Amino acid sequence: MNAYVTETELRDLLQAGPTIEQFEAVIPRLPCDLRQFSDRLADLHGNTEAEARQAIQKALQACARPGCTIGDDFAALIDQTLTDHAAARTGTYAEERAFLLEDLREAVAADDEAGLAVALGMAPFSASTYAASLRTLADAMNPDELADPERVQAARVRALRGAATGLLDDELIGAILTALDAWAVLHAETPHQKAIREAFKEARTLMDTLGEDDPRTLDAVIKAVNLKEPGCCSRMLAECGIQMPKPDRCTDDGEPLYSLEAIAAALDADPDDLEEHARELEALGIGGVVRVAGDNTHTLQ
Repeated sequence: MNAYVTETELRDLLQAGPTIEQFEAVIPRLPCDLRQFSDRLADLHGNTEAEARQAIQKALQACARPGCTIGDDFAALIDQTLTDHAAARTGTYAEERAFLLEDLREAVAADDEAGLAVALGMAPFSASTYAASLRTLADAMNPDELADPERVQAARVRALRGAATGLLDDELIGAILTALDAWAVLHAETPHQKAIREAFKEARTLMDTLGEDDPRTLDAVIKAVNLKEPGCCSRMLAECGIQMPKPDRCTDDGEPLYSLEAIAAALDADPDDLEEHARELEALGIGGVVRVAGDNTHTLQ
């Protein structure tokens, strides 16, 4: 095979519909000096698309490598090759960018630490360069600047742009920085913090799907609030003059159970009136709020 691609080879390739890989394999074999051609582009002018294309093709002919001759038809094929390659790269970038944005946003929404790590690893920037640049920028900022969220964010954007290994537009930069923040929180949180976050996430999901009046939503909210601030719900009830009883039994896995009679006494209600409601909650799978002591339970000391 000749060192340079022939006119026939190039025509056949274009007719077959080349892939990105085929474009990138054939372009170095074009019989013209593309660096010299690139320098000439700034001086090319044309009043119409046809005139511009003709000027480009003449420039390609003028940049023929030593020993090579580029005729009009060959110049048109080379022009088409370069144009189609640029379009293919743009299309590939747009597709990859869309997938990356989706992966970053889905991982953030799902609080998926592993997914965030994978998506950030695919993003076109060097994490080590970004971290080093950010430290340098932070060291150069005074305390007032470090306390200004807008200045800090601007420094982060600047550091990320400087660490780019590919194209980074404003939307992608924003998604990457959001993902970095989410990953940092997830990576550093304790098991208790994770449990609180997941409890509130579950409560929000139930509120969106079942509504705020559904007993399962209320149960999830109570559990999340009590997990974040133990005893909070009991204190709120006490402020309203309601002193809820302590659990007197528990399940095999330690879930507290409350005597229906004791709850009725606290609410100044008839146990028979509460029993049906307690059974409804039981049927919904809600435990730890109102339960009737029975089999497979243990007395608390």
